[in-house]
This record gives sequence, C-alpha cells and structure tokens, in this order.
Amino acid sequence: MRKTYHFMAGLPRSGSTVLAAILNQNPEIYSSPQTDLIGMLYEIESKIPNYESYRAKLMVPNFASVLYGMADNFYSSIEKPIIIDKNRGWGTPYNWENLSLYVNPDGKVILTMRPILEVLASFIRVAQQTNKAIGGNPYLNENFWVTDYRDTVDAQVDSIMSTNGEVERAIFSIANLLKNHRDRVYVVWFDDLLQNPDATMNSIYDFLGLQPFKHNFNNIKSIDNHDDLTGYGMVGLHDVRKKLSKPKTKVEEYLSDYAIRKYGNALDFLNF
Repeated sequence: MRKTYHFMAGLPRSGSTVLAAILNQNPEIYSSPQTDLIGMLYEIESKIPNYESYRAKLMVPNFASVLYGMADNFYSSIEKPIIIDKNRGWGTPYNWENLSLYVNPDGKVILTMRPILEVLASFIRVAQQTNKAIGGNPYLNENFWVTDYRDTVDAQVDSIMSTNGEVERAIFSIANLLKNHRDRVYVVWFDDLLQNPDATMNSIYDFLGLQPFKHNFNNIKSIDNHDDLTGYGMVGLHDVRKKLSKPKTKVEEYLSDYAIRKYGNALDFLNF
C-alpha cells in the first residue's frame, strides 16, 4: 500500500493525544503516538559517513535506500494510506531536512498549542496524581537541593522548563516551523478543538487536502495503549476521555505566583 506521510508536533499537554484518537476514527488515517522514527533517521543518517564502505564509495545508493525506505518499513504493519507521525522535534532544522528529504518533501505539520501556564498546570496535575498513586514525585530527585528553599511545585516547574528540556526543545521546533515553514503548518489550539471540534477537524482536513470525515466526539477511544508508568514514570499521562471536554485544570490551583510571573510570557516571542 502506498502511504502519504504528514506530521504532528507542538507543545506537550496540548491535546495531541486526544486529537490523534479522533483522527484515528477515520479508516483512512493512522495518527501515531510519540514515535522514534525521527531519532532513527537522525542516528543512521549521522553515522553513515563513518562506515568504511561508504568512505570507499562502495554501494552508496544502498545507504540512501535505507533512509528513504525507513518510514515505509517503520509503518509496514499499518494498513492505512495516510500516516500522521507525531514527534515534537520534527520542526528543528536538522529533523526538518530529514523529514523533507527522506519521508515526504510535501509533508505538512499539525501543530498543537496551548497557553504555556495551562501546559505547566497540566504537568503538575499529572505529577501529583502520580505521587499519590506510587509515592514517586516526577521532575524531582534526591539531588534536587532547590527544594530546600523553594516550594516543591516551583522546583518541578523550573525542572519542566529547564534548558534543553522537553518543553524548550518543543518550543525550538515550533519557532523554526512558524518562522521558516509557516505555509506547511496548521496550528490547532486546544480550546478550539474542545469548543469547536467540527470546525477544527474540517480545517485540518482542508489543510491536509483530504475529504472531510464525520467524527464522533462522544465516543473517543485511544487505539494505542500507553504504558505511561514504565515509559515516562508518570500515571495517566496519555489518558483520553471518552467524551470531548475541557479538563478541570485551573492554573491558579496548581501554580504559584512565582511560576505564573516567571513563565506566563514564555511564548510571547512567537507572536501568535
């Protein structure tokens, strides 16, 4: 089966899991969880020049065929013609080059977004339910001496927003996409998906050049079973509600004035 590849990126905790579950209701689409296709492309492409046979200019086309065929091999078990691969790093310059060269030169990116303070509050909510369930406290460790003088949640938020951390890497990817590839990006705000799901989904289909599909927003099921505790050290990180509804996560209930003041304007430079 010939497959067409598109992509999903954006901020964590911004609705990508539920959006993927909705898209997967369409029998023509497979929208993935966070995958490592991007990392596999990077690892292999970056190491090829070190191989003896490549340096000797032997069988050079064979190396290229591995890279060009990687997406099809990675998704060989998926019998759907439209694949939407999710990784928040697709927008970084190096990964964008690999996306365009080896996967789909005309690939488009769905960018899920949410106000940064809501993202942080959502992280803290899941961290607290994890602590309650297993006694572990995500984003902290025994060497986290900052908790000796700062509130635990404040220390967790600083850890989440740390240099080269998950959120900052996602922001780097987002910034490059919006600055240099805006015509191939469609931004989906979390609130728009929740409040106007039909219009939002129709806009996504129009962006991808696909025929609209009638989705059921009252019977949402995730087709990928995440082992969140083993994979991410968290409980319920990728839970999906059956009915599309706004989570009861109020910023002021989870974040202090310190965190709100420090990070409230973190995305202003994107000029949405």
